[in-house]
Amino acid sequence: MPFMQHHFRFLMCVFPIVVLGVSCQSQMEAPAEALGVVQSALGPCTTDVQGIGEPFMGWVALKTDGSVWMNRPGGGNGTTTKAMKVEALGNDVKAIANVDGESQTYCVIRKDDSLWCWGANSNGQVGDGSGVPEIAEPVKINIPGDKVAEVGTGGWHSCARTIAGRLYCWGQNTYGQMGDGLVNGDADALTPREVTALGDQVAQLSVGFEHTCTLMKNGSVYCWGHNAYGEIGDGTSQEIKLEDGIKPTPVAVTALGTDVAYVSAGGFYTCIIKKSDKSLWCWGDNTEGHLSTGDTVNRAVPTISAGAGPWLHVDTGVAHGCGVKTNGSVWCWGRDRHGQLGTTHPTTEICPGIGQMCAHTPQAVEGLSSGAKWVSVKDHGACALLSNGDLKCWGAGNFLDGGGPSNVPVLVDYCDLCEASSCSGAKPVCGWSGTCETCKEDIQCPEATPACLEDGTCAQCSSGNSTACLNTNTPLCDPSTNVCVGCITDDDCYGSNKIICDSATKQCRECNSDADCPSSAPACQPSGLCGECSTSNLTKCVAPLSICEPTSGTCVNCVQDTDCTEDNPYCDTQANYCRQCLKDEHCPRERPFCDLSGYYCTGESSGGDGGTEDGPAAEPQEGRYGACAGCVTAGARQGPWPSGLVLAVVALWIRRRRPLV
Repeated sequence: MPFMQHHFRFLMCVFPIVVLGVSCQSQMEAPAEALGVVQSALGPCTTDVQGIGEPFMGWVALKTDGSVWMNRPGGGNGTTTKAMKVEALGNDVKAIANVDGESQTYCVIRKDDSLWCWGANSNGQVGDGSGVPEIAEPVKINIPGDKVAEVGTGGWHSCARTIAGRLYCWGQNTYGQMGDGLVNGDADALTPREVTALGDQVAQLSVGFEHTCTLMKNGSVYCWGHNAYGEIGDGTSQEIKLEDGIKPTPVAVTALGTDVAYVSAGGFYTCIIKKSDKSLWCWGDNTEGHLSTGDTVNRAVPTISAGAGPWLHVDTGVAHGCGVKTNGSVWCWGRDRHGQLGTTHPTTEICPGIGQMCAHTPQAVEGLSSGAKWVSVKDHGACALLSNGDLKCWGAGNFLDGGGPSNVPVLVDYCDLCEASSCSGAKPVCGWSGTCETCKEDIQCPEATPACLEDGTCAQCSSGNSTACLNTNTPLCDPSTNVCVGCITDDDCYGSNKIICDSATKQCRECNSDADCPSSAPACQPSGLCGECSTSNLTKCVAPLSICEPTSGTCVNCVQDTDCTEDNPYCDTQANYCRQCLKDEHCPRERPFCDLSGYYCTGESSGGDGGTEDGPAAEPQEGRYGACAGCVTAGARQGPWPSGLVLAVVALWIRRRRPLV
């Protein structure tokens, strides 16, 4: 059955195929045979760049500082938008999605090897278990061991490879995409499920539209899922035999043996590069010539490309592919509706049955005859990273710097675009223009100041947006300052005893002055509560409770030592009472021990050191803050006994108790 007829719904929906970072990424653990495809910081700021869903939705990039930038959906239909930083990820990302087609489900691997995804979630392809249609911000996805080396999202399913070499998949399972033998929508997985048949031998992963392929550590390839056009590669297809249209468990592509260096799963086809001679082989749907075999005949087994190698890297999209040869030249083939082949003079023709331009053999991309290290393909375009630090893109446009469309590669420079943290004041928003500018709507403003005002600045709140004030002790928006406050007038204060709005702090208080307080608590404290006393009102504080404790507003005996008399010179700050002693060091030699039951000095130990000033407080006893028995006379020595005197006394005691001989 022709590609367009059988999958018209897919082309209308234009959903993506995303695979994270294995193709050409140094941070991913690609096998040593991967033909020297090494991702590094090739540009002045770029580590990796990938396409995202639909023709005009642009690209996503990973900068050398670990930040992720993307043309967010919404700038479509040809509207030019520049990349913006994904602020929620900070500068903590080590790998982004390698897009084999297009996607609106995005995943990244953070520097601690954890997996985070967001975006379209209609079949649970985000993997957080919620099942809600869309996840707006990145969420952590639980993979056993939390050590992820690679992740990919296809049309409605996703898979991830762990550092240990195990594979997990989640999302839609209509065509057996989970690889666990189950089929139909009832078997969809909202959270990752292990593909146990592969054990711990997976070296590289590539997710296609509705099928998945893995390169094993021994150089063999296994595929499973949708097989209407032979994209599994085992010689079967739905076109040959109806029941072979679905392969729900991994199937070995035996024709390749163990001679594979790299695999890339596209829309409904697959391509690999061999280890031995670096030749390019493809199989599956070929409606638009995207197998590069020189025709439009579907293949159920690997077939060598009409483009001579040796090849360094290949990336496949929905209906076109691109590759880099070992001499650094870039070549593309297949669909050419939006200039995605990168040339003004392609060897193209009208593909049978679909009426669109396409090329059946690899075409040289203009201006990229050398120097390329890696290429990334999306449905309507491609980008190449060059060894001299340049990033060049071609196709439908909306490149990271807002450029395009272009039928030939153009230089893309997005390194100096603004980010939210660099914009403030009169121009608080990092806009689609890539520069700091005034806001036009609330959604542009940062979380801390989410309200866009008429003058284009962002504030904590406005007359039409007080969300930042909700569920706080400042529930109202002050129109004069656009700041969340507790009250604006006394009418905003009700309940309990806080009935007055302080005009300075805009908080509800019990009092602003002593005149607002009752006779039982006549002093207005700085906190706005009425109490027994304040530093300026001691009318209720009489001896021995003649001092005001400012925090509680209560009358006490002392707050600090200077409040105490010579007879009881130490303030117990827990009970706010003056004591003769709080520890042994406070006592004279005649009575060297502090009895903490009454806080007085005595000649008998109560069982140890008298403790510290932080010890438990006792209630005051009669006469304790007046004269005391055994008080030291004037001129008596304070403090502990001299150590020499103590030793002499002990020695005399021992001698007196020695038995007579």
